Amino acid sequence: MKACEAVIAWTPAWKDDVNAGIVDVFQLGAPIPIRYRRTAGAAFVPVQQLRGMTAVARLFIDFNTLVVRDGIDPQRAHTAFMKVDEYVAYTALERRGVSFQSPEITRPSQSEGVE
Repeated sequence: MKACEAVIAWTPAWKDDVNAGIVDVFQLGAPIPIRYRRTAGAAFVPVQQLRGMTAVARLFIDFNTLVVRDGIDPQRAHTAFMKVDEYVAYTALERRGVSFQSPEITRPSQSEGVE
C-alpha cells in the first residue's frame, strides 16, 4: 500500500497496558482494533495528501517516533512498515540480497555520491 493510505497504529511500550509495544499498519478505511492506543500516517487527512519525498520523510519520521519516543521494538516496527511501498523502496533490502524498485520512486545510485 502507498504511504498516503497507510494508517499506522500502535500502543506505546511504556503504557501500562496488556497490549504495550504492539504495532501494525492498516489500509485507510479498515477498522482499527481498539487495542491500538495511537495512530499516525493516513489517519490524518494532511498525510493522505502527501506525495513523493515528503511522504517518504513523514513515514520515516513516524517510524522514528514509534521507536524512540514510544519504545516500540525496531524490528516489530520494521515488520509492520514493510506493508508500505515507500518504506520498502527506501530500506536497504539489497544488503539481505533482496531488491525492490518501485517504478514511481527512484533511489539515488551509489555513483551519485550518496553515502
